[in-house]
Amino acid sequence: MENPERRHYPDNLKKIAIRLYTDGVEIAVIARSLEVPYETVRSWIRAAGEKAIKKNRRKKESVPK
Repeated sequence: MENPERRHYPDNLKKIAIRLYTDGVEIAVIARSLEVPYETVRSWIRAAGEKAIKKNRRKKESVPK
């Protein structure tokens, strides 16, 4: 059963948070600015990093030697 207090945020907001982080803005500042919990922003960033790593691995595996 899903937590009824759990909120879903628009993908655009997640992209903004990730972009700010890659531009060097601290997670706490992003969270306050976007009015999103710190742990939520942190989880978005972690998920984006894991996705990028997997994408990079697939790309390397598809390159002929």
